[in-house]
Amino acid sequence: MSASSTVRDRIVVFALYDKVTLQDVAAPLEIFARANDFGARYTVLLASPTGEAVGTTAFATLNVDVSLAEVPDSIDTLLVPGGVPPNFAFTPGLHDIPEEPTPDSVPDALEMVRRLAPRAR
Repeated sequence: MSASSTVRDRIVVFALYDKVTLQDVAAPLEIFARANDFGARYTVLLASPTGEAVGTTAFATLNVDVSLAEVPDSIDTLLVPGGVPPNFAFTPGLHDIPEEPTPDSVPDALEMVRRLAPRAR
């Protein structure tokens, strides 16, 4: 058996939640896709707490691959993209740049990270 036949894919999980910043998901996804084009072996999974699609700050909706319960027991990399708090309403002149989410503003995301982080290498 050759060394290449024993190499397994690296499992990368994106922990997504409502109001995630699209560019924080899209740019890393593109990097993993290009790496695979050059022979890397990444399996990328988009996960949300319930397995439902999530909204982004760019008016787009992202479908996900799995729910939190369906994420494999062992993962190699966990990515948590940025976003804005779910109930944030930007008011020009009143707010500067929307803040990144805090654990108390995105409890589903916090719980997902708490459960997934110990599984990552």
